[in-house]
Parts: sequence; structure tokens; C-alpha cells
Amino acid sequence: GVLDTSLAVSNSHGRVGYGFFSSYSYAGRHLSLGLFLRNYSKDYTNLALSDANDKPRFESSVSLGYRQKTFGSLSLAYSVSDRYEGTDSKRLSLFYSRRLFRNTSFNLIASRTAAGERTYEVFPGLTFILGR
Repeated sequence: GVLDTSLAVSNSHGRVGYGFFSSYSYAGRHLSLGLFLRNYSKDYTNLALSDANDKPRFESSVSLGYRQKTFGSLSLAYSVSDRYEGTDSKRLSLFYSRRLFRNTSFNLIASRTAAGERTYEVFPGLTFILGR
């Protein structure tokens, strides 16, 4: 597996802030695992993240996947976002992909998001690889 961790410090308009990031990923022959954590202090800023109050305080996700040649690939992911202001969210997602023919695969993404209200989404699709 691979572990990645970083810590950042910012100073904007005399206010010092910090950001923390950590992730772990593992990809085996049939199983995969992903973990992700990110935390920002209220005063943390960088070029992509201004000092607006709508920034996330804490974000995390976990994913687990299974892959087998005849079955295809199936993964489940759960993520949480806790914001300083604005709407917190929780999302549960399911991803499935299976090769149908040499240059064609079927994909399905389904998710449930709770951010103030619950929303459900389903996206089926076919992928064609040209030039094979």
C-alpha cells in the first residue's frame, strides 16, 4: 500500500492557518482499499482555497473494491464533508464496471447524497474503445 501525508501552514492578513492531508491506498490482485482524510483550520488559505467561510473543516472518505475477470469491478465508497459554514454532506456511492466485448464495457454509478436533503443518482453507460 501507499501512505501519503502532508501538513501545510499559511499566513494571510496576519492570520496563521494549517491544513492536514493523509491518504492510504492499497491495490491487490482482487481487492483494493482507499482512505482519505483532510482537515483545514478556519484561517487556512492557499491559491485554490481562499479565506471564504464556506471551506471544509474536515473531509474523509473510505472505499473498498473487488475485481475479478469474469465478474468485473465493483467498489463502494463513503465520504463525509463537514463545513465551517454551509451544508455538511455524506455520500454513499457504488461503482460497477464489466467488460462486455473486446472494445466495449458497461459502467454503472449509483449514489445517495445527504446534504440538507437526500438525492439519489444513477448513471448507466457503455464505453467503446476505438482503434482496437
